[in-house]
Amino acid sequence: MKKKWMGGLLALVLAALCMLPTQAQAASSSTTEKHMHGDVECIPWTDARAREELGAGHTARNSLPDVDYGQLGIYYLTQDVYLPEDWTPYTWWGATNSLTICLNGHTINGAGILGKDESTYNDITDQQSLTLMDCTEDASKRGSFGVYNSTGSKNSAILLKRGNNLTLSNVTLTGIDCAKAAITVGDRATLNLCDGASIEYNKSTGDKQATIVINKGGTFNMTGGQIRDNKGYAGGVLNNGTFNMTGGSIFNNVGTAYGGIATGSGILNIGGTAKVYYNYKDGAPGTQPRSNVCMLNPESYPIHVSGLQSAAKIALNSWADGIVQGKVTDETLGCFSLDDPDLGVLYVENEQLKKLPAHYHCVCGAEHTVSGSHTAANLQTFTPWESEDSLPTEAGCYHLTKNVTLSETWKPKEGTVLCTNGHSIIAGGSFDIITVDSDVTFSLTDCSSDWSEYHNASALMPADNSTYRGNGVRNNGTFNLYMGAIVGCVGEDGGGVYNNGTFNMYAGHIYRDGDQGGVGVVVEHGGGVLNNGTFNMYGGSIRNNGRASSVGSDVGVRYGGGVYVGTSGTFTMTGGDIMGNGVIIGGQGSAIYVDDGGALKLGKNVQIWNNNSASSIAFANDSANISIIRRLSDSAKIDIGSLSADRVTQTGNNFYTVENSRYLVSPGHIHKPDGTEDPNGNDETEAIYEKWTSTDSLPTTAGAWRLMNDVTVSSGTVLNEDVTLCLNGHTITVKDGADYTYYVTRSHTLNIVDCQGSGVINGGSTAASKRAGVKVESYGTFNLYAGTIKGFGSGVAVQKSATFKMYGGAISGNHSDSAGGGVAVQKNGSFEMYGGSITGNSAATYGGGVYDNVAYVTLYGGSITGNTAGTQGGGIYNNSEGSVSSNSYAGLLLYPTRGGYKITVTGNTVGGAANNLATAQTIMLSREWSNYYSPTLRSTGSTIGMTVLEPANGKDVVEAYRGSSGGYYNAGDLSRDLPRFTLDDNKDGQMELTTWDGAFVIQLTVYHKHSICNLDSASHDISVAGHSGECGGEIDFKEWTDYEAQKDYGSTTFASGSGYVRATNWLPRTGNWYLSKDVTLEETWEANGSDKKLNLCFNGHTVTSADSNTSADGSTKTKSLLRVTALAKVNLTDCAATPGGLRGNSALTAQRGLQVSNAYANLYNGTVTGFTTSYGAGVSVEPREGGSFGLYGNAAIQYNKSTNTGDLIFGGYLPNSDLEKVSEESSAGGGGVANYGKFTMNSLRSDAIAYNSAARFGGGLFNWPNGTQYRWAKLLNGGITGNTAGEMGGGVLTSRNPSDTALTLGGSVSITGNTLTDDTDDNLYLVTDTKNGSVAKISVSGLTEDADIQVVEVEGREGKDYFSGVTYETLPPEVLARITTNNGSIFAWNEAHDTILLVQAVPADLMPVVAAETTLTYSGEEQTVLTVPEGADTYYTVSGEDKAMDVGEYTITLRLNEGYVWPDGTETDKTIQWKIQPMKVKAPAAVTGLIYNGETQTGMAAGEGCTLEGEFKAVNAGEHTAVAKLTNTANYQWDDGTTEDKTIVWSIGEKTPAVSDFAVTYPRSEDLVYNGNAKKVTAKLSDSYPAQDITLTVVYTNADGIAVEEPTNAGTYTVKLCVSGSSNFAAAELALDDLTIVPMGQELSFAEADKLIDELLKLENPYNCPHGRPTIVAISKYEMEKKFKRIV
Repeated sequence: MKKKWMGGLLALVLAALCMLPTQAQAASSSTTEKHMHGDVECIPWTDARAREELGAGHTARNSLPDVDYGQLGIYYLTQDVYLPEDWTPYTWWGATNSLTICLNGHTINGAGILGKDESTYNDITDQQSLTLMDCTEDASKRGSFGVYNSTGSKNSAILLKRGNNLTLSNVTLTGIDCAKAAITVGDRATLNLCDGASIEYNKSTGDKQATIVINKGGTFNMTGGQIRDNKGYAGGVLNNGTFNMTGGSIFNNVGTAYGGIATGSGILNIGGTAKVYYNYKDGAPGTQPRSNVCMLNPESYPIHVSGLQSAAKIALNSWADGIVQGKVTDETLGCFSLDDPDLGVLYVENEQLKKLPAHYHCVCGAEHTVSGSHTAANLQTFTPWESEDSLPTEAGCYHLTKNVTLSETWKPKEGTVLCTNGHSIIAGGSFDIITVDSDVTFSLTDCSSDWSEYHNASALMPADNSTYRGNGVRNNGTFNLYMGAIVGCVGEDGGGVYNNGTFNMYAGHIYRDGDQGGVGVVVEHGGGVLNNGTFNMYGGSIRNNGRASSVGSDVGVRYGGGVYVGTSGTFTMTGGDIMGNGVIIGGQGSAIYVDDGGALKLGKNVQIWNNNSASSIAFANDSANISIIRRLSDSAKIDIGSLSADRVTQTGNNFYTVENSRYLVSPGHIHKPDGTEDPNGNDETEAIYEKWTSTDSLPTTAGAWRLMNDVTVSSGTVLNEDVTLCLNGHTITVKDGADYTYYVTRSHTLNIVDCQGSGVINGGSTAASKRAGVKVESYGTFNLYAGTIKGFGSGVAVQKSATFKMYGGAISGNHSDSAGGGVAVQKNGSFEMYGGSITGNSAATYGGGVYDNVAYVTLYGGSITGNTAGTQGGGIYNNSEGSVSSNSYAGLLLYPTRGGYKITVTGNTVGGAANNLATAQTIMLSREWSNYYSPTLRSTGSTIGMTVLEPANGKDVVEAYRGSSGGYYNAGDLSRDLPRFTLDDNKDGQMELTTWDGAFVIQLTVYHKHSICNLDSASHDISVAGHSGECGGEIDFKEWTDYEAQKDYGSTTFASGSGYVRATNWLPRTGNWYLSKDVTLEETWEANGSDKKLNLCFNGHTVTSADSNTSADGSTKTKSLLRVTALAKVNLTDCAATPGGLRGNSALTAQRGLQVSNAYANLYNGTVTGFTTSYGAGVSVEPREGGSFGLYGNAAIQYNKSTNTGDLIFGGYLPNSDLEKVSEESSAGGGGVANYGKFTMNSLRSDAIAYNSAARFGGGLFNWPNGTQYRWAKLLNGGITGNTAGEMGGGVLTSRNPSDTALTLGGSVSITGNTLTDDTDDNLYLVTDTKNGSVAKISVSGLTEDADIQVVEVEGREGKDYFSGVTYETLPPEVLARITTNNGSIFAWNEAHDTILLVQAVPADLMPVVAAETTLTYSGEEQTVLTVPEGADTYYTVSGEDKAMDVGEYTITLRLNEGYVWPDGTETDKTIQWKIQPMKVKAPAAVTGLIYNGETQTGMAAGEGCTLEGEFKAVNAGEHTAVAKLTNTANYQWDDGTTEDKTIVWSIGEKTPAVSDFAVTYPRSEDLVYNGNAKKVTAKLSDSYPAQDITLTVVYTNADGIAVEEPTNAGTYTVKLCVSGSSNFAAAELALDDLTIVPMGQELSFAEADKLIDELLKLENPYNCPHGRPTIVAISKYEMEKKFKRIV
């Protein structure tokens, strides 16, 4: 029997199975416990279920579950499974099924395959899902799936094809060894590999096979898990379909052709954290080449990357331009590598992955810049140099591939760059290793980091230092040393470098030159560098040169152990170090010697110290000086040795100071307020910052200070001096009790700077508005240059007339419980922002970033982002107003031109919605005067988000500042800056440029955006014929304002003299507009002419007429509120939740809502209501062929009144062309609509035309298209209801036209619920032309079964006379039945289907009611599903089994009486099938926890519908068996659907004995005196229990712990009762009271006892204690005898 599984819930659960294991609650293998995956209970796969579902021979160990057609199933294993043959999840082929198996820590193994042989399903389309997963929390205990074929199998182990879906999550697929893939993903199949899943140690032996093969049309989604240690033609994945990898790892796979992924004609999409690495192509151990991502046809099938994260790892096996498609950034470049490094170097260009040749780097030897003039990367491709004994003879960039030993000096060509690449250039004899000619520039570099003082790689060096004579480099041209080393060179003069040209040393090392160990050579000049030209040292080191290493201190360099500067030389050093150098005895300048005429210039990061002589720096000329050209840094140190300090000059101010009379060091903490230094030392704003070492206070004394430690203060610091404080990278912590860090008093200034950029003023997190990082009192000034202010109520609080200037730094993470989280500026305060950022602040009300409370705020630059507010102004709240009228400004000023700073106010929010600069006033915009080229918002890239509070429209939002000297914004500048302002909510409208009062201004023009119909697509398709024409797409509706009203009218005042033209008393006549206020028209409004095209959104507002607006010319013409004529086009709509519309003025009794005269008008939403006039009170449509009126969407015409009482005149006149006068011979009516032209109703409302009234004709619609076929009414959808008329057509009255198409019904139109004034039903009245004898008829177009139309039945008129042009096909019976008459008759086709008859139908309220549920459950009482109304027997009879009590299936038959039809027009019998099913009862359950008590106990109780037999009651412990029987198997079933007897086993457990269960008897006390006889304690079962077999043994133990069989001797014995031999009592050992035998002679006689009592009675009160409280003493006989020493 196949199990039918749940549908909806399981479908949702299966979609998230990859995530469920981490949430699942794993049950044990016991089938009595629930196994839950989230909220879903899984089904245990047990032997019983296997037999039930699959048949005999199947067990939980040799089979797996399947599911029926179209079903879902979720199982979990209860034991390991071994499959002896192929397994297919039953209907996995050809149906839509879903099966999930939780391995639950178990394994699936076997010799079969998952799927079917490929030949058996090529033509089958399936929609199957199989999920294998494991919810076991311990990953090491999760199950594995190892179904596999024998080695020679021709098939895959798992076959997926044609819609199959396999998901693996938290399971391992392993041990597969077959000819084809472990998994083949076929056409339209999907494999999903999720977190925790592993496919490992599988082998595919066939040609062009892999662990996973994706065929064309197949899809493999890998979001997690791993594919590892597999083997095959492709070790991992062979992709010819689609492989989407966004997570997981593919590694350590080995393929005979490809290792990780091989993509031929497939799509490979990689993203997320995908990793493909350490995969190999088969080969000898240790020589296997890496083979990771192999793209076989990259030009046609590249790799597509998207959403890549930096943790991804993708190794490419080959390269072709464009092999990787998609965005790659600097952050994700590191995700990519090449299997073969010789392929080149990867880099990013324009967010695309590119490749350069293999040896590619900057000339500096790295991918970065170095110090000095080398300020930009100079990337070059280096050609390998393979020779071992020569160097290049042609110019170019080269890198060594091995060490080179030269036999003669090498002269590079112009522009040559040589990278030693970790190798050395060795001089095989005594000669200069490299000579640079005078017209040559040569650069030496090294991209390795192999050189050190103890490892001479990457070096120029002699083969034998002990005999070598020559320089490392003799430079006559330009020599650049970027990296590498010159080691051990000793020239005839000079050592490492002999420079006659220009030598630039950026890095590298000059080491142990000029020092020839073991020989005794004296070099006169320059052990490291002999400089007769220009030597610029930016970095690197010159160390340990010029000194003798082993032969004595008189051997080495005489002048300039490190550097010798000749008479024509200049040595400029701004970086690097000269250390450890020496000279011989009597020599000078162990570090530097400057000869007469030479120049020494030092600065910045120079380190010259620890050289081996007191004469560290020496001069040949006593008047020569050291020139300090740049300020020394903190790391600089220059040992001037014996030179006096006055031999040092400087080219700027404060470049150095002298320490210990010997060392030139940094002059201290000097910088400008912005934390930077002036390289020339001439900036007057630079200051020397004194040290502030306190950790619990801040400086208040005037001057410049720098923090040396973090500071924590408990109270605020009041500043009465001018103080500049450099945070110096430290933190000031302000405890909660302090309301500020600094309080700047009147006329004083505080400057906060930070040269390190990491300093913080931290207030914690207390969100109180009174707490501020810095408070500035009136006329005080605070300047913030750097550092961060965070954790306060407001970062900075600016009081009245105070000033805050922000040049840099950050104000972030402040949270005010009021206004102004970042900066709060009070009235007349001033805030100028030039730079820095205000971000991440919040305020409970206004101004999360900046609160401007009628203050002066100027933004020159800076960023205000990421702030929030509770009410308005997430970024800035501006409550100050600027003015251009007085050529001055006050309020918020944007001034982007001073320094060209960028202003950014974006990313701020209120309630999660964008809210940046919320302004209730005008913002000023200015630029530099007299400079038309000065920066603007556009040129600086500024962006300002705007939320306009007030003004809304017609008021300036931004005005251009008018300076008295000219140069202010012109129209062109302002128009270019306009896009820099963006609206936070584009529904607010748009910013537009205009002029006002001579100034250029930006105004907010507010738009609504929606389609004309304002309907969604589905509603539109019902209500309006297709998205086309004027109803298609969104329209920008502009707000109707006073300014626009005056433009439309053509004057500021009405011609009638009734006052000013306003948006509240006039309407537009063309354009797209929405109302923001109600309108009361003062004069006649008319859209006249084809140039008038108006789309008007009421926006929830109403249009009515003033009392005086009764006529246009004083005549008696009937007035219309709105008149559309002469081919004008007007669409009326409303987007508000509560729509507005046209409203009648109750004071006017001769005015309609809308008149359409030879024009086009449509009402899509809104209502026309409350009008009274002679006819067409809501809307009237003129009798002309041109023009029309449509009622669409959710529009309605209601509560209007027609007062015309004239007769219907046939052949007479229609109302005149103006529809203003009805002649005596014309016919008129229509409370809602009077149509003399073309009218379409295609509405969504059931009350589209409702509650209107007419004195005589057509309460809802008066349709009078008399005389021409081009006049008609089409009622296609919507309802006409609740209308009344005095005589005819409570809902609709229609005449005919010549083509009988005067009235067309379609869709779901409803015309019901309309009456005459006497409450007679009168819905649709078809008029008979009494003059011509013609009758109005109904035509249909797409009428549906949802329609509901009631026609007034006219005596003598046959059914066919009500219709025109209909056929059986256009009006089928089920639709025709929806048209009834007021007399209860319906229309029906005759048998030939060529004539419509009028017949009597069963009234709808007399039709029988059938219960919603026709399957009932047995209750023991009579039941029915049918209710027949009283009086129904007039129309039909009921027969059959309409009532029953017992289980069974029953039939009821309804048969019409003669002369009647059913409401749907049919006449055949109707049958109702119903049934009673058995009541399901719950089988009695065994009572648990019963324990033997000697009484009769009941193990279960009978329930409804069943009885009990057998042992359902028992006394003794043990198992008992009872049988439950159904009382009636026909009407009852067990809840499992069976009726067989139920055998229930229940039990009574053994009782654990207690002493109270037994009667224990001790010897009398007088018998407990030693007499040589044994003293025994006896025990038996209590009489409260029935007699039974039980063994009771009393055991005694003496004081020594020795068991005694029978106590005889005096002493105390421990007594225990041992219980055994009983089926009702558990074996036990119970402790009894001790037994004491008293020694003979120590017993108390009765006489002695009487005497003792007598003496006690003589006591005054023997029962009171000394305190007088009553005391009751209980004492045992045993204790009493001990007290009298009867016993011990």
